[in-house]
Amino acid sequence: MVIDNDSLLAPQPGLKDLCMSFALFKLLRRRFAKCHLAELGSKKAFKFVLDVLLNNGSPDRVFKVLADEVSFVRDSYYSSLPTSCFGRLLPILNIIVSLSIIIWCLLAGEIIVHYFKHSNHPHQIFCSPKTCMLPQYLKTHDNRLFLGNVLYNSLPTYSLLVAVILAEAWEIVAYLCSNWLKVTLVCSYVTHGSWQQSPRIQGLFGYVLKLRINSRKGMIDPMGQISLLAHPRPKICGCFCFSNSRVHLVKVPLEVKASIISMLKSNNGSLSKGTMSLRNSRIGSDILWACEGQGTSDVMLVWHVATGIFEARHAASASCSADKMTTRHLYRYCVYLMKAAPELLPDDKAWSKKLYKTVKKDIKHALTGGRRGKESVEHQNLIAMLNDRSEHDVVKRGVRLGKQLVDLVSNEDVGWGILARFWSEMILYIAPSDNLKAQKKAIASGTELLTLIWVLLNHAGVITRPDDISDAF
Repeated sequence: MVIDNDSLLAPQPGLKDLCMSFALFKLLRRRFAKCHLAELGSKKAFKFVLDVLLNNGSPDRVFKVLADEVSFVRDSYYSSLPTSCFGRLLPILNIIVSLSIIIWCLLAGEIIVHYFKHSNHPHQIFCSPKTCMLPQYLKTHDNRLFLGNVLYNSLPTYSLLVAVILAEAWEIVAYLCSNWLKVTLVCSYVTHGSWQQSPRIQGLFGYVLKLRINSRKGMIDPMGQISLLAHPRPKICGCFCFSNSRVHLVKVPLEVKASIISMLKSNNGSLSKGTMSLRNSRIGSDILWACEGQGTSDVMLVWHVATGIFEARHAASASCSADKMTTRHLYRYCVYLMKAAPELLPDDKAWSKKLYKTVKKDIKHALTGGRRGKESVEHQNLIAMLNDRSEHDVVKRGVRLGKQLVDLVSNEDVGWGILARFWSEMILYIAPSDNLKAQKKAIASGTELLTLIWVLLNHAGVITRPDDISDAF
């Protein structure tokens, strides 16, 4: 490729990924247009994603390509930046119009300032002797009455002119620093051989390609976290601390991205509600029952409770393995989706949201007034309180599964490995969605991890999930 050998483009390997993101955006746009997708269920599509993305770079690189693709989608629906798609002259015309508006505003401001400086009467209203009928005590020595000040007119005008100038200037800067311009420049550069031989063109393009805007505050790829179970903190207090009404945003760890990609590769694009990974574990036959339910949301809540109990059992452990990191983030993220974005889940939105609120309320009631205990039995107190005081079947099933995980898995790392593979498989299972309106809303709000996985599965030809009945056993 030209990018690999050119002296301008080769030192910037991110441009190749950016062009790939733009090409994938063109493919994804067909999904939102509800066009026929030839890659649906195609093994060639999955092999393409496997060779081009999954086997050709780090997990961070894969999700960076997906995030840039989603940013192209967001701009195409909610921004004026994609003007370059309608020809090379339109962006230039857009910049010229913005510059003209800025110049006009500056001239208008200069005229107002000039008038204000040379005006003998810097007032809004004054009455002449012939027309002024006000009482004599309100008039000046020359029988004229002055009211107000020109500043009351000029300040709002200045503010409006400044706002327009800043808006138009930001429009120009945003486009010059946008990925759209970079893709346009790269496409034009590789199709013009004379430009590749011109040091002046290379210097100009090199400067523009380095422009960046750090306009996004905070984390680039945050994921929400909610835990419905309180976790013991023996060094701080002996009771349980609730976190079931608070949302925490954390950066998606590299371990989570790597686990999701590894699971997709090992399953060859096949989706299941966690059953494939469980069958490959030594305790899978004992806990497969927990993958059954009325829907996906209740299964996630059952495993959320069970994972919380397993985490409480090993709360005092200093281990920080990749599987533990993956499990702790994904099992909290799935419940976060039930609260913040239930429309992205496979189940009915109203049912899923109501189930989440009911289970949260039941757990909170059950854990209220937790008693003090030793570190080694904190998880037993948790199990006892949930067993004695909870009334919801989902919670009771979660407690049963949690007890099994604690009893059947003596090695902590083995347990985290089982849970990490389960939750990685679950997040892949819930990602496919036909609710394009909800996906557009999620894209407009930011970069949601589930949306990135949805985009990845689209390119792999995985548009739907198998029936729950055929998947379970």
